[in-house]
Amino acid sequence: MVVAVLLGAVGPALAQDTIDDLRAKREQNTQKAADAAAKLDELTAKDQDLLDAISALDAQIALQESKVAAADRAISDAEELAARHRDEAKRYSADLEAQKLRLRDSAIDAYVRPSETVMSQLANSNLMEEALRRSYLNDLVGDTTQLIDELRATEARRLAAADAATRAAADAQQLKASRAEHLATLNTALAEQQSLRDEVEARMADWQANIDGLEQANIDIGNEIRSIQAEIARKAAEEKARKAKEEAARKAAAAAAAAAAREAAQAPATQAPPASGEFVVTTRPVPGRITSPYGPRRHPVFGSTASHPGIDMQARSGDPIYAAADGVVISARWINGYGNAVIIAHGSVYSTLYAHQSKLLVSVGDEVSSGDVIGLVGSTGWSTGPHLHFEVRVNGTTVDPAPFLP
Repeated sequence: MVVAVLLGAVGPALAQDTIDDLRAKREQNTQKAADAAAKLDELTAKDQDLLDAISALDAQIALQESKVAAADRAISDAEELAARHRDEAKRYSADLEAQKLRLRDSAIDAYVRPSETVMSQLANSNLMEEALRRSYLNDLVGDTTQLIDELRATEARRLAAADAATRAAADAQQLKASRAEHLATLNTALAEQQSLRDEVEARMADWQANIDGLEQANIDIGNEIRSIQAEIARKAAEEKARKAKEEAARKAAAAAAAAAAREAAQAPATQAPPASGEFVVTTRPVPGRITSPYGPRRHPVFGSTASHPGIDMQARSGDPIYAAADGVVISARWINGYGNAVIIAHGSVYSTLYAHQSKLLVSVGDEVSSGDVIGLVGSTGWSTGPHLHFEVRVNGTTVDPAPFLP
């Protein structure tokens, strides 16, 4: 109702502008959320794309290798066939030369020493029939005609064999050209495959280096927290001793009220540090859901596992980060792998850590209350997109934060 009254007061045009602005902001926020989600999956998607590309190249390489092998066999067969045809053509050439010699010798012999019977019959004036004359002539040149026919047939076979040899040789050359193309494609695919494999190995090495860095940072943070909390405990003990000493002096000076003074002095001296079950997260650091739980997690593509010392909580870049409980800021700085991070001590036992911030809004020594804004969500350090990495530690050692969340 208040919104309606306000919109009515500023007028319809301005009211429409306000609605349009709100819609635009809503669409912008929706787009930002989608972009953030896409970025979260960017590395995983790229890793999977790389492995898919390598698998496709493996298939292509196998195909090209089979084509090259088939081309080698076909070239060998074609060259062998061409060689056989050339040998056959040589044999026909030799036969042709021999037949030419026989034809020449036959022609010379027929000219120099013609058959007396045939010649006498041809000279006989009684032979008037043309057919009979031809018959005698055929007797004279018949051998020569047969030799010529054989010569022509041999020449035809020689030419056919030579032509077959030429065609087979041309086929072999064409197969060699095709093989060269397949081999070039194969070499290109092999080079690309090696490049992709190198990239995958580099990404796996980077993943492992980041894991190792986080594990070392986790150890360093634990040691730092234990040291700081030990100092907090030492100062608390000194403060208690100082108060006890003052109380003892006050008791000596006020002998009349010794019983009452002893009672008052013993109260602070017997106070113990909070037990494990007394720490309670009263404010969620960000309202978003848990996107990655505590404990070991597996790389979705490479299959390697790494320990996750906290939980990841869904949030947008620039969202406020709230202190989970009352405490003192003991670290507000860049931490390897964690990026911009804040650590809050909640007494001498418990502490919380808030990582990947885009901006730190507290400093070391600041006392904060549950719900105070200590920084803004970001994606600094080893992060694939805007989110909050949240840890709970007991004496510097991480525990699952999920059961502590309200």
